Amino acid sequence: MSSDSVFEREDFNDILEHWQNQKPGRWHFEGASGVRHLEQLVSDLGYDQGIEEFLADNSGAMQAIVEWITEWADRGTEWKENLAKACNYEGIDDDEEDEYDYEEGVEELLIFARTLNPNPEQKRIIDQIQAELDANDAENEWNKHNWEHQAIAQLKEIIKQRQEEIDAPETSL
Repeated sequence: MSSDSVFEREDFNDILEHWQNQKPGRWHFEGASGVRHLEQLVSDLGYDQGIEEFLADNSGAMQAIVEWITEWADRGTEWKENLAKACNYEGIDDDEEDEYDYEEGVEELLIFARTLNPNPEQKRIIDQIQAELDANDAENEWNKHNWEHQAIAQLKEIIKQRQEEIDAPETSL
């Protein structure tokens, strides 16, 4: 039996805890000594070039770091302001037009859904969406935008159902 097969059955956390217990002093990942501990761990994992080699080889680790940064930045650190300054971010202008015209998207999906010869229930939903679109005088842009997303989702579902029905082989009785 090779040593590899023995370690396959072991939980990595158990091995990591044993590794940490072999190190002198209090073990932690805080401050400058924490960085040195992380460098030692990465080296002992087989990355002799250190943390840079580890990160280059493990994009998921980089993504986890970015997610952690995002979580902490949203908790009120100066990171958000610093990053905004670094990229000349001025905020989102609510007056800017969306890149995608959702109302036009609803209209296009309505046209396409009608060409698929919808069943009576699907036709009722399509007609209801059309009536709401024609009368859509939402009190604010958020309500309108939310309605458009819901209408698009409903129409996509009808189109998907109809295409599945059309593509399904007919069964004879």
